[in-house]
Amino acid sequence: MTLCSFCNKKAVITRKYEGISLCKNHFLYSVEKKLRKTIRQNQLIKRDDCISIAISGGKDSTLLLWFLASIQKKYKIKIFAISIDEGIKNYRKNTLKYAKQFCKKYNIKHYLFSFKKEIGMNLDKIMKTKYTKNQNIAACSVCAVIRRYILNKKARELGANKLAVGHNLDDESQSIFINYIRGDVKRGMRLGPISPNQNNVNFVPRIKPLINIPEKEIALFCVLKNFEFSLNDECPYARTSFRWKIRDIILDLEQNSPGTRFSIIKNFEKTRKILELKNSKKEKINFCKICGEASGKEYCKFCLIKKTLAMAKVKLIC
Repeated sequence: MTLCSFCNKKAVITRKYEGISLCKNHFLYSVEKKLRKTIRQNQLIKRDDCISIAISGGKDSTLLLWFLASIQKKYKIKIFAISIDEGIKNYRKNTLKYAKQFCKKYNIKHYLFSFKKEIGMNLDKIMKTKYTKNQNIAACSVCAVIRRYILNKKARELGANKLAVGHNLDDESQSIFINYIRGDVKRGMRLGPISPNQNNVNFVPRIKPLINIPEKEIALFCVLKNFEFSLNDECPYARTSFRWKIRDIILDLEQNSPGTRFSIIKNFEKTRKILELKNSKKEKINFCKICGEASGKEYCKFCLIKKTLAMAKVKLIC
């Protein structure tokens, strides 16, 4: 039996990247301590913030919602939750059930929006159109654009000045790796615990309080706290994505060299600071000619997807 490195009680986890074992109480305390440190060091939350929390009903967003609710009075912040129903058969309805229950338990206002209402059809149908099949477009590529668009727009319209998302250590290290492989410097510079100020009134800055917590530790925390959450929160489209391949690579590296994920993020932060100095000139912001949202080009990606689907003779709700 493995004992806690601090009190000799039965350990519930051994952190190879730290070389310590922790009992239930010390583990729970350490996770909360990391969350508070991440918020403090990166100034993620300020007094009187109105924070919209993206919640799916899975482990990450459940922990995020619980933690922000627990510090709400201390920081004197307002919070509410937003869920997105992509319309994925036998998946999202199950996870949303837990999201609704959790929000009700902690008396948090919960808003639900759907792909079908916002773009005219659900993701399952989008993936059966000529637009995605002929161009071999991955579901995650389409879903990410639509989700980001809806979350940002609705959070702003509901009065939030920040959007909290449940990106954990694994998610962030994967994103860094992906952008490095693709050579996408601009997108890479948007990563980190808080999105950079884009000098754009339409953009709601994203904060990631869970960025220094490994995915498995989040799951363990939720189990030990007896939170009700979706145990099967893996999207059925996930395994078809490029991210899934990167996920396996990083997990393999972590297994053989504990601490790899932390090293990826730490070294990325050093690189980003250098890039920010060299690219101090602010990028010009354009606004989509159709919807008015911020866009790098004449039309935003959301409207381009909607326009392309319409051209593919697919009936849309306008």
